[in-house]
Formats: sequence, structure tokens, C-alpha cells
Amino acid sequence: LLPEPAEDIKFLNNPNFLKIRLENGHKLYSKYAAKIITKKPVTDLYDYAEGIIMIKNDKYINFMDTTGRVVLSKKYIAAGNFSNGLARVQLDNKWNYINKKGQVQLGPFTNGVTDFVNNRAFIEGPKKYWALIDKNGKNLTYDVFISPKNFVNNYALTG
Repeated sequence: LLPEPAEDIKFLNNPNFLKIRLENGHKLYSKYAAKIITKKPVTDLYDYAEGIIMIKNDKYINFMDTTGRVVLSKKYIAAGNFSNGLARVQLDNKWNYINKKGQVQLGPFTNGVTDFVNNRAFIEGPKKYWALIDKNGKNLTYDVFISPKNFVNNYALTG
């Protein structure tokens, strides 16, 4: 299977993909294709969501599809997985939400943001309070929450 010995092998959050750590980086094995699908080693592989896998090359985060083709390759400093068709990405110290074509759908936001869950996400306001927005960017609550956690089963823990 591997031309060199693996230092570690783990499943991503999807059991059809194995993250294989080699001495010179990480590769991704697909059970669907029954082969390694990353042509070159990458610095790290993150979770699989909505047909896209978040990867890190050197210090930047990009996104690839399940064939190993990099589909979004800007110099994102930080990012979240795709959720509800959008991913949060940090570029030039500002957060935006992009679609799977890499087009900015919402933003920029100068403070923190969370992933979308059930078409809602939290954004941090200038005074460190958080607001709830929908996928159109409509503010649903204004700045009323302190340190919210993301939604689980339609509920979010807030301070």
C-alpha cells in the first residue's frame, strides 16, 4: 500500500478516509478508490465535511475534494469545515464565510465567528459579545451572548 513506512494511521471523521502520517508529511487514503489520493504529502489533514476535506500545506489551509484535487487554494490562515454549504475562513486577519466555489458569501468580520449549524452561526461583536446570524447575514439577536459554544441538537450553550 505505502512506498514508505507510516508513522501513524488514523481515520478522519469519516471511516472511508485514512489519514496516514509519513516522515515527510501526511497522505490521504480513500477506501472508495482503494488508493492514496493525495499526490504530494501535505502538512496535515483535517475533517471531511460535505464532500470537502480541509488540508494544511505549510502554514496555509486549503480544501480538496475526495479525489485529492485541491479545489480551494487561497492562503487561509485558519478555517472551519464546510457546514450548511459554507466554511469560515480567515484571510488578512478577517473572517469570511465562503461557498464551495471559494466565493465570499458573508463578511468580512473582524472578530471571531463559528461554523454554521442549522443555518445559524455566532459572530463576535466589537465589545466581545456575540450575536446570532442566519445564512443571509441577518442579525437575529444582536450582541447579547458571552462565549457561545456551537449548536448541538438545536441548542447552543452560552455564557
